[in-house]
Amino acid sequence: MKKNNDSTLTQISKHLNLSISTVSRAINGHSKKYRISEKTTKIIIEAAKKFKYEPNELARSLRLKKSNTIGVIVPGITNPFFAVIVRWIENAARLDDKIIFISDSNNDTEFEKIDIVNASIRIHQSDGTYSLIDLNPHFATDDGLINTSL
Repeated sequence: MKKNNDSTLTQISKHLNLSISTVSRAINGHSKKYRISEKTTKIIIEAAKKFKYEPNELARSLRLKKSNTIGVIVPGITNPFFAVIVRWIENAARLDDKIIFISDSNNDTEFEKIDIVNASIRIHQSDGTYSLIDLNPHFATDDGLINTSL
């Protein structure tokens, strides 16, 4: 079946004559919790594959108020030292189903201050909490956190 970018839970639920909640719960692995039979779950999963359904992560993050994102500000990504650290952060993030955003400040502390504020605002708007890592030692506090009172 041709991928339909409008393939939504609503379309799958209409196709199967099931509620949107039932389809969502099955797709998200909550069948046992909500006592959805294995047979129904299998039918829903097969329909989702047939429709080439992919969850809208932006919509999901807004609904759950959790973005699963980590912002990383690097003084210079071409520096092998920082490249290795970013790779470690990215590998750890993947293990926890998180996404990282990388910003290269090009060793400009003023640009980093702007990046910190902008990233904080963007991430905070989506989930109220955020993870922001600045690899520039000028902004670290004694506890290793970013000094946000710049």
